[in-house]
Amino acid sequence: MGLSYALTRRYARRAAVVFALLLPCTALAAGALVYFDQPESAKIFTQAESKGNYWELSRYYETQRIDTFCSVTSSTMVLNALGVKPAIQQAMIYPFNKFNHENFFTPAVLAMQPVRNIAGDGLTLAELGDVLATFGVRVEQHPATTTSAADFRRLAQAAVSSTDRYVIVNFLRSAIGQEGGGHFSPLAAYDAKTDRFLILDTARYKYAPFWVLSDDLWTAMNTVDKDSKTARGFLIVAQAPK
Repeated sequence: MGLSYALTRRYARRAAVVFALLLPCTALAAGALVYFDQPESAKIFTQAESKGNYWELSRYYETQRIDTFCSVTSSTMVLNALGVKPAIQQAMIYPFNKFNHENFFTPAVLAMQPVRNIAGDGLTLAELGDVLATFGVRVEQHPATTTSAADFRRLAQAAVSSTDRYVIVNFLRSAIGQEGGGHFSPLAAYDAKTDRFLILDTARYKYAPFWVLSDDLWTAMNTVDKDSKTARGFLIVAQAPK
């Protein structure tokens, strides 16, 4: 009887330790990324009311050619979704014309950022904003150090609900549990019930589109590029008023 009682207490203590160890994992799972090919993603997408951006962006969703072209790919997706016409005709799809990794590099872009610079080091938030402005679109630059998580949620939700404004986020992958450093990708939707944004990751060979908590994404944007010593953040890109 005494031995049985001692064993019961021992097992109870071990169970309590295991349960305690599991608690942080449960909390982490609640805020984990939800990838587009997971069953939970379909539920989030169905209930999300703010997804006006998704339909146009998904038409032009493509993969970055090299690791440092996330900014270029995000830009071509957004420019195509906005209906901006490239100055350089794509011969292979004539008479249609859309942006790709070649005709994005116009003389105006090359004067600011040679291909070798972007291929070597990528772009900062401010550099991408300045490059995009050469296409005649209106670009709002929002470094995370000058805004707040609440501002980001409000502005980004309004944009992804629309069909004439798009958001490109610049975030640190490791801050949300992914492999890699700084990265650009467009937002496509927002679900208020779970407070998650859908990111159409331009490195499609590496990660599927995923849902991330708004606060977690903000934390990942509220970081400083160690090479340029400049803040990450987000851009809102829209057609310039006529």
